[in-house]
Amino acid sequence: MNFGKQATFLGTWVWRILRGSFYWLLGNFIYVFLIMNFLLAETVDEMGTLVVTGVLLFPFIFAPGTVAAFSCVRKFFDETQAASFSIFTKAYKENYRIAMSHGLFFDLVAFILYVAYWYYGSFGIVGKVVPALLLILVLTLFLFVLAYTSDRKEKFWDYWKLGGLLLINHPMFTLFMTTEIFFVLYFCHYIGALLLFVAPGALLLIVYYFYTESVKAEAKKMME
Repeated sequence: MNFGKQATFLGTWVWRILRGSFYWLLGNFIYVFLIMNFLLAETVDEMGTLVVTGVLLFPFIFAPGTVAAFSCVRKFFDETQAASFSIFTKAYKENYRIAMSHGLFFDLVAFILYVAYWYYGSFGIVGKVVPALLLILVLTLFLFVLAYTSDRKEKFWDYWKLGGLLLINHPMFTLFMTTEIFFVLYFCHYIGALLLFVAPGALLLIVYYFYTESVKAEAKKMME
């Protein structure tokens, strides 16, 4: 591959990351306000309030907007149809109820783990570490389920059950996905502009890529 092709390839994916971020911000504009205030927060209490507000808005803002953004990101991979505003709005309307249900379920599980963190944390460090790790795993599964929802029509519990099985059946994909998510957030959190305009698109592409790879791997196993 010559330099020109490499530059074109890199430019294409940088542009896709930026477009992915645009579609995510389009459906989650209120999180721009929350993130900016979080970066400017002076106390832990202020940060905590903003985080709680963001989590409470997951069912009504984050989940539907993220599913719609995933629907646009999906076009970056199949390349049969260009992502567009009409695709975003159609996906947002069609998937709002199921996405909201995913968000409500996630909030319920997150609340239970939050209570477990403070209750069992009083007995030792393990009581804090285990709920915190479980919350990270549930959040990863939640993002995976939203990607799944943008691609296929299933019953509510099937999204979580089958999404969980995809993650469990392909632990290396899960490990690579969570590691890449961590590094993107780690490097982007130093610069607010990157956190707003690069991180969302990069995370969407990472999650959707590993979702499609898991689906392909399952399809391949069924054909053997």
